[in-house]
Amino acid sequence: MAMDMTMMAMPGGIERSEAEYRDLFEQASFELTGITPASSEVNVIEGKPI
Repeated sequence: MAMDMTMMAMPGGIERSEAEYRDLFEQASFELTGITPASSEVNVIEGKPI
């Protein structure tokens, strides 16, 4: 819940799906290579240059 409140307070803070992250990575010339849950509120998102 604390993460939700932080995201609401940040300008433009939104929650993204895996597909949305893949699109963002591709726009930056990266490939999304993995998503690992790190806690109940946070994930580690990994990528590499294309």
